Amino acid sequence: RPRLSATFEAVCGHPEDIAVAIGAYEEPASVLWGMSGKRWLRELPLPEAASLMGLARFDEERFIVVGRRRGGGAFCSLYAPLRWETYPLHVPDVRTFTACAAVAEVGVGVAVGAEGSALRVNAGAIEESTVPGAPDLSAVVVEPNQRAWTTSLGSIWVQTPQDPTRWTRAWEDSSWHVPIISLFADGRRVLGVA
Repeated sequence: RPRLSATFEAVCGHPEDIAVAIGAYEEPASVLWGMSGKRWLRELPLPEAASLMGLARFDEERFIVVGRRRGGGAFCSLYAPLRWETYPLHVPDVRTFTACAAVAEVGVGVAVGAEGSALRVNAGAIEESTVPGAPDLSAVVVEPNQRAWTTSLGSIWVQTPQDPTRWTRAWEDSSWHVPIISLFADGRRVLGVA
């Protein structure tokens, strides 16, 4: 599995419980593969997605999937592999979402992308926000306390759950010319990988 020739680009979850992989067939069609109890589920093609760039487990049964739509614009959806369904989320009018992160134990996720655009998703609400100056964002992480961190070129930004529409710069280095592509945060420190 998969039966057809495919390339996996991202994987999230645990195969003994539930896991999801983003991939593509030889043609440029984005596909989601699900696995439950070490068994493959039926793959789900996403013809409306031009590319998928981020995947994070949102809660017990759903994953956030982000990227770019065919014809332009950001793509953000919740995917339920056991139901073989996606639930599109309303997104701001931006080029793309580049990354997402979530804390499944509390059901909170954040997607980030072009033009400083961010989307905080929780149990019953979606909150849109924009990082000051509208820089393109490259990575995001959410801590169990629901504090979110994101990066733009030469900066790291923080958002607290008490004010989910406001981003504050936590670090800046104007000489930094390499994008941070991954973040880790544990409540005491934030680590960026470039």
